[in-house]
Amino acid sequence: MLDDRLRTAPVPEDEAIFQEIERIAACPIPPSLQAFWRIVGGINFVWDYNCDVPLPGFGTDIPLDEMDPLCIDPPAAVTHVFETWEDQKNVPDPDLIDPFHVDLAPDHLHKANISGGPPYGVELPFLGADPILDSERHGLPFMDYLRMSFRWAGFPGLQYWRDKDSAMRLAAQLGAGLEPF
Repeated sequence: MLDDRLRTAPVPEDEAIFQEIERIAACPIPPSLQAFWRIVGGINFVWDYNCDVPLPGFGTDIPLDEMDPLCIDPPAAVTHVFETWEDQKNVPDPDLIDPFHVDLAPDHLHKANISGGPPYGVELPFLGADPILDSERHGLPFMDYLRMSFRWAGFPGLQYWRDKDSAMRLAAQLGAGLEPF
């Protein structure tokens, strides 16, 4: 079954997480990501492989890893990297500090319960408004990735299967009533 938390609503404790991210990374959270976290929180269309119900076919033979279900972790999911970030800040030469990576979602293979690559995320510092969602195959800024994901009913990988009738039917069925933004 889909995770019973399709959406993780924002909570007051998120404010402390925002402050800690900004303190460690020494920069503000990009406005597009902060707005998403403040308004939406997190979203997760990834199948729960620990449940006893088999993965549905969705009316198509497209593998789930190719469909790439939408997932953006809520702020609380980021806290596991704070200790690593702190260690990184303590290198002798500040010019050697790598950007801080904010992991936002598993990659398309992990979402399909297949060992895969690095998680989708953004790097800080990013001094613009809308950072690139790295490690994701489209190479889009965060908001454009969300727009594309909703255009494909939460399965952005379906765009690569647009010539397949079952992909278009699935996107139309699941996306009925979704408004572009």
